[in-house]
Amino acid sequence: MDNLLKKTECCNIHLGVSRLQTIHLESTVIHMDTNTYSKILANYIAEKIDASSKSKAEVAREIGVPWTSFCRKIDHPTSYFFTVPEVIAICESLGIGFIETLQKVEALADREARNE
Repeated sequence: MDNLLKKTECCNIHLGVSRLQTIHLESTVIHMDTNTYSKILANYIAEKIDASSKSKAEVAREIGVPWTSFCRKIDHPTSYFFTVPEVIAICESLGIGFIETLQKVEALADREARNE
């Protein structure tokens, strides 16, 4: 940045300009706690499986995810994440809406963030 300012000052002096115009840019960073979201999603999926007539093994088999990988994603969601296609397949397997699932999980994550 100093080099840029020095170049600008040199050019301004060379051109005889007596003032320097600057532009200020503002930015906003939105932080998403992916671990919290993943944990809430895994818990939500586990609850929906428990409420269904299917076992976790049946759901894993239907969506084409190995049983051990499926269990890791349910039991350790901050280390192993469900992919979007997997969540879509799980929702289809359980007969629940994908968008509604994401909305519910987002609402739960927002509620948890406010309580912290």
